[in-house]
Amino acid sequence: MDKAKLITRLMNTFLDELQEHVRVLNRESLALEKNPAEAERARRLQELLRTAHSLKGAARSVDISLIEDACHGLEDLLAGVRDNRVAFDSELFSLLFATADSLEEAGCACGSSGTSPTRRSARCCHGSRPPREFLHSGPSSRRRALLTQAFRLPVGMQARCRRHNGRLPKRPANCRRSA
Repeated sequence: MDKAKLITRLMNTFLDELQEHVRVLNRESLALEKNPAEAERARRLQELLRTAHSLKGAARSVDISLIEDACHGLEDLLAGVRDNRVAFDSELFSLLFATADSLEEAGCACGSSGTSPTRRSARCCHGSRPPREFLHSGPSSRRRALLTQAFRLPVGMQARCRRHNGRLPKRPANCRRSA
């Protein structure tokens, strides 16, 4: 198998995995939002951490640092929740759902544009950093602003993806909102 076909195959697999991971993020976040008992809360939180970690590795394998960095930040946030440094509140759940939406949009942008950003092009697209500051920040408005910035899908990412050289199959039909 030549390199181009292998890259295309890897990217197809990644895009499929991304959709499944987004479904898990949404499902587990919805379940946590219902304020389950402590044991179930710990289990669901662990599932969210595992999903963020798996997606981070998958993004790294196809060289999409935009998604890799967002998942790394999500892992940090979820570890803060697990370690009781971040509160379970409506702000957290809004962030979790917004993050899942942004991850899905980033995957759709790469899949439907027919190209994949490299680490360099993705880095200049998002220009944000993982929300480590969130764990030590004061007022919730400051935390919200930092996290919104960290996980916002960059404007123009689709156009930048299109300008990059790597070609991928078009997959807009697979970019449905996950439940």
